[in-house]
Amino acid sequence: MKTDRLKIHCQKGLHVRAIDDLVQIAKEYDCKVYITKTERSEVREILKILRQNIKYMDEIFLEVEGEQENLCFTSLQKLLNIN
Repeated sequence: MKTDRLKIHCQKGLHVRAIDDLVQIAKEYDCKVYITKTERSEVREILKILRQNIKYMDEIFLEVEGEQENLCFTSLQKLLNIN
């Protein structure tokens, strides 16, 4: 399992479209992805992540587990820092 603390650089925070992009990356690498700000949520649990109200420059914990976790983690980091 790969875990790190990240700041959200998406200007609009984690909204539905950004979360959907995270889900697509997780599916691409066949990994489980968890995001935690106030509660640990699997990335496919979109409503749980939205309830955490993750905004621009908020700090979250990102956890990735699976066979290709390093590749998946790198892709997710790029997405969160670019959008």
